[in-house]
Amino acid sequence: MAAPVAIVFFIIIVEVVVRFAAVDDYFQNRFFIVNRALDYPDIFQRDRDLFWRFRPDRTVTSKFFEGNTYHINSLGLRGDEITTEKNAKKIITLGNSCTFGWGVSLAQTYAEQLEK
Repeated sequence: MAAPVAIVFFIIIVEVVVRFAAVDDYFQNRFFIVNRALDYPDIFQRDRDLFWRFRPDRTVTSKFFEGNTYHINSLGLRGDEITTEKNAKKIITLGNSCTFGWGVSLAQTYAEQLEK
């Protein structure tokens, strides 16, 4: 009888310690197979072809974005709105977080550097 009581008491003690110690329960491992992006439905939406995409017209700051602020335009892309002028030259960059410019300002992304 003492063993089950000790186990329950231990679990209660651990729970109290974790709650009052303000342990960060956000597990961030970029190599983990589960996509943490889907934990943020206010930022991402499911997509049949791409698995997920940004929700358009957002300015987001969150722990997922390492505390940085990013503007997502009406097309769901990072940055300013894209001009619709026919003769305007446009540069398209395709890629992953390197193309997005994870952790850097918009001016520091290689797409912006390429535009200059």
